[in-house]
Amino acid sequence: MPIRDPSVDPRSVVELERGLEATSGVRPRSVAEARALSDEERTTVLPLARPHPVYTAALDDIAAGRVLSDARLVGWRYFVSTEGGASQAAEVYCDAANAHTFAGINEGSFVDGTLAALKTLERRDDVSGGDFEWRVLRVPALYVFAVWLRSAPGGGDLIVPLGPTHEALETERAYTAGEFVEALVEPAVEALAFEASREAE
Repeated sequence: MPIRDPSVDPRSVVELERGLEATSGVRPRSVAEARALSDEERTTVLPLARPHPVYTAALDDIAAGRVLSDARLVGWRYFVSTEGGASQAAEVYCDAANAHTFAGINEGSFVDGTLAALKTLERRDDVSGGDFEWRVLRVPALYVFAVWLRSAPGGGDLIVPLGPTHEALETERAYTAGEFVEALVEPAVEALAFEASREAE
């Protein structure tokens, strides 16, 4: 079974449309819809593909070994599709009350890296024979950005950190949930100790 795209939150889509039209005057459309338009019409739309949730984890939770179990949903990300592939991503933040706010469009290695990691994961036997939904995980305090395959009950999650990342992790390696958690516990403990020492000064 291929990796499943998650079902996008409709509130995220509404805010994405509002934000894009307000900031750039373009209207978001699916890749298929954009291809059906004339060349002139395409200049007024932004073709978007593969929406996916963005999660994050706090240092306290990571240090306690709960980087995945206590990860919080903080937004939705949409690839901006071009002839050469996706080189940008549009993002919508969501808070604890599930209020959505357009965050803008960004680019960089994490955009193409996400797609490359997905393609590599799809070729793995344990993935093609399993049942996974994908998302991304950000841990800014430890400089971690990873593709996270969330397994159906009975399976095991896989996490692939993208480079550059924390030295405790290997980029583009597929970690099991246990391996990923174990690798980040000590760096999180050290980061918390450093923060505490600075507050004590």
